[in-house]
Order: sequence, then C-alpha cells, then structure tokens
Amino acid sequence: MDEMNLYIDLDNSTAIKLYSRTRQGILEKDGSYTIEAEVQLPVNLSGHYVLFAVTDATDVMVERNVYNNSAYTLIYVDD
Repeated sequence: MDEMNLYIDLDNSTAIKLYSRTRQGILEKDGSYTIEAEVQLPVNLSGHYVLFAVTDATDVMVERNVYNNSAYTLIYVDD
C-alpha cells in the first residue's frame, strides 16, 4: 500500500493538500507507476508556486532509500 499526496506551497511555509490517493499492491524493485489527477486550485491564486508530490507519505514501504519519495516543480498560475 502506498499513499501519494500532491501539494501546492503558498508561501514557503504553508502547503495545501490538493490530492491524495492510496495505491494497493506491490511495487517491484526499480518499479514505478503513474497517477494522473485534475485538482481544484484555491480561488484567486496567481503567481509563482512550488507544486510537489510525496509518495509513501505514511512511511509504510520498506526501502533502503527513503529520500527518493518526493518531487517538485515550479509553476506559474495566471488568473
């Protein structure tokens, strides 16, 4: 089981969870999976933000490298 969360960072200290999904099943060594999601952004949001994803959010996967469970990208939101 794996929980994946998608957040938007509003001001370098406040993040809002936009999406959460639990995945059942085993992920083989060096395996991967893809999730597509449509999310609703907060009203009146515009400017530059950090969008980041965290997998194994509840730390249930047994793994050697626990530091590869997140990724981020910079985004621009135009109102």
